[in-house]
Amino acid sequence: MHNRGLTLLEVLALIVVLALLAALFIPWCTNGIGPAKRASCMSNMRQLYALGTIYAKNNNGEWPKAVGSGQWIAFTKTTPPMIEKDEVELLWCPLREGEARPGDCHYRGPRTPFAQLGSQDPIVADLEGNHGEGEPVNVVLKDGSVFEAAPGDTLWKKCREVLSP
Repeated sequence: MHNRGLTLLEVLALIVVLALLAALFIPWCTNGIGPAKRASCMSNMRQLYALGTIYAKNNNGEWPKAVGSGQWIAFTKTTPPMIEKDEVELLWCPLREGEARPGDCHYRGPRTPFAQLGSQDPIVADLEGNHGEGEPVNVVLKDGSVFEAAPGDTLWKKCREVLSP
């Protein structure tokens, strides 16, 4: 009996089996990446909120006068900067597709001054689409509580009213 190795059909069958196994196990192995990035995004927003409260304590209870995402970019322009040049990733959502550049901010800020917001009004939220189209966004309220807002729910609508990009 002669052993001539594997036939073409056997090699193709082996490739198909390996591809199926890879398709099954790759999502299982990377399952924690999305939730970790979502948590990192939420952490960024909590830190922005904390910077705002620190800024206010040093400025007679006033937050920066800027509105929208400019509220958060203002922390890079304080003297000394509350967000240093090598820390600007704090302004970028880790789930957002594409490359971020200095001066970009992936988080919404309030349209009105902080003092005029109610305790249950949002102060910072993801830009729509940060986590993918139709996906929930992270939201931090003026009282410091953190939530996820799904498209169409009450908190989502309130973010669109109170916050501007």
